Amino acid sequence: RMPAKRHDHRFVRLGQNRGSRLFGTCLLILNRLTLPPFCNCFRVDPELLAQRRERSLRSLYCRSHGVRGRGAPMTYLSHKASFHSRENNTPSKHGTKHLDATLVAAPKQRNTNAEKADLRAGRIPEDWQDKRAKLSHKDRHARWTLKFTKAKRQDDGTIPSTDLAIPFFGYKSHISIDRKFRFIRKWKATDAAASDGARLREGLLDKTNTALSVWADTAYRSKANEDFMEKQGFVSKVHRKKPHLKPMPRHIQRSNAGKSVIRSRVEHVFADQKSQTGLFIRTVGITRATMRIGLANIVYNMRRFLFLERLNGSA
Repeated sequence: RMPAKRHDHRFVRLGQNRGSRLFGTCLLILNRLTLPPFCNCFRVDPELLAQRRERSLRSLYCRSHGVRGRGAPMTYLSHKASFHSRENNTPSKHGTKHLDATLVAAPKQRNTNAEKADLRAGRIPEDWQDKRAKLSHKDRHARWTLKFTKAKRQDDGTIPSTDLAIPFFGYKSHISIDRKFRFIRKWKATDAAASDGARLREGLLDKTNTALSVWADTAYRSKANEDFMEKQGFVSKVHRKKPHLKPMPRHIQRSNAGKSVIRSRVEHVFADQKSQTGLFIRTVGITRATMRIGLANIVYNMRRFLFLERLNGSA
């Protein structure tokens, strides 16, 4: 007796021996059919199961930086999985843009001062060139930086006048979200020492939004950024900095407080990513770190889309 035909759609789990195994009957993610309720919202073209087995996710780690089998570009993966479909059945890029960046930790490297100097200059240390095993375990792109935070209130109730500077090693995730739906529209991954403000001119702004206001903190306030936004037709809502060695004027303080109410929405995205997905870089190199951050951004957009669908259905 022939068994009834049915579709067995399951998640694929990749083992260390490059084999793939199925487990758990779940959503239709490996089928050519569309994925309800997403339909074509993400512009993701899934491959057939046989092709997925032959070209597993391990192919993402091939041929980058001249090291075989390690890393692969993923700069535009989240853009391919955008929420702007041809049928216009997904949320448009509504509202103003919110920009911010967060630090993403990576395993710390134990290097000598000479090795650090070579890495900062973009060179491979001489002792590493003939040691492929050691070179494959050294992250040459992550950088150290200082993370400033407010000091906690002491037992007597006083607050120290100086801030705390915490050394941090890893990468930085820069994102731009829309105001209404809070989807990640643009993103970029850099080392932790990269400046936040300079990334504003590197593709984080999107003129296809329905509004041209840009909300960001004081790290994005500079003459170059203000001239760039004015030339591109954007309206700057960036926080103003405190005058050097002078108290903050009252009107600027009130203005920054009003901007913070709107700008703080971008902080919820980072809180969701770090609490729900445990955003942490356990790979080596900027290429793999970009892939990890990009996948986290896609997962956030999917979860956010499902939340808005449930909210709209219950209304």
